[in-house]
Amino acid sequence: MNRKSLFLSVIPIIILTLVTNGCGRKTNAVTSTPEIPVKITTVQKGNLGEVFVTTGALEANQEVSITPKVSGRVAKIYVKMGDHVSANQVLVELEQDDYEIGLISAEAAYKLSKENFERSKKLFAEKIISPQEFEGAQTDFRIKESGYKQAKNQLENTKIRAPFSGQIGFSNATLGGMVSPGTPLLSVVDLSTVFVTVNLSDSYISQAKIGQTAQITLSSFPDQTFNGRVAQIAPSADKVSKTFPVKIALDNSSHRFKAGMLAGAKLSFNQRNDILKIPAEAIVDEVGTKAVYVVEKDTARRRIVTPGISDGKMIEITSGLAEKEFIVILGQNNIEEGSKVVVK
Repeated sequence: MNRKSLFLSVIPIIILTLVTNGCGRKTNAVTSTPEIPVKITTVQKGNLGEVFVTTGALEANQEVSITPKVSGRVAKIYVKMGDHVSANQVLVELEQDDYEIGLISAEAAYKLSKENFERSKKLFAEKIISPQEFEGAQTDFRIKESGYKQAKNQLENTKIRAPFSGQIGFSNATLGGMVSPGTPLLSVVDLSTVFVTVNLSDSYISQAKIGQTAQITLSSFPDQTFNGRVAQIAPSADKVSKTFPVKIALDNSSHRFKAGMLAGAKLSFNQRNDILKIPAEAIVDEVGTKAVYVVEKDTARRRIVTPGISDGKMIEITSGLAEKEFIVILGQNNIEEGSKVVVK
């Protein structure tokens, strides 16, 4: 066989090989689209309220800084920081010697003036003394009486008392130390009830009511939630923030809570009943619209929805869905209209 005949006999074999290989590649290209794994839940019917969430710090029911009413040297200290005290309990005593002497002198002057005034009344009634002499005796009596009362008050004020029941906050009292009026000596804090102040806007203040419940969380008790109640509502808005201060009370009879603890507060408004709701994470934000993916058999269908109120976890759907439909809550960002899905 010559070279030309050999070449012509090889060509058909080459063509057949190319055709066969080409067909093989075409067959491999026609493969089924893989199913995308998703997590689903059903559209629920029930109740839902819009939640207002804010943070603040616990405030004491009452707190006062106590200053002495008279000057003196500290003679006795009966309390220390953190002690529980009762209303009118003596906390600190100042030295009393000078005030006792002042009281004795003022009392003597008062008694003498009183005797003179009583005698002057009789003499004036008998027209033995002039009206001017009687008025002088009367004025002197009133001055001496006032001085006597003041001396008694000053002696009593050497005993510094608790204005109400509570706990000692700070104490700057030291034995032998000099104190004077206006100098903070110690403080008393009433923590029987603590408060969180929240600021509500116009859209919420009309729905706030005395006694309304609120959920309180505290950073010092991270795994617990406490029930508070609305105790005070401001009648007018703050001039700067234009919001309405509202105080939420939290019972503290156990004395667990301290003033200044960081707190979170949740209040429910716009309560709606018998509505359709879905988890908030099911919503896909799109330009100008909100959508969800509904699973029909093994296919994802995109639905435009109209959301309503939300409590942060669940969201109301006012149109676009029906009760008990299956919606995607995980994996929706990986699918589109008509995608094949598999529920995981």
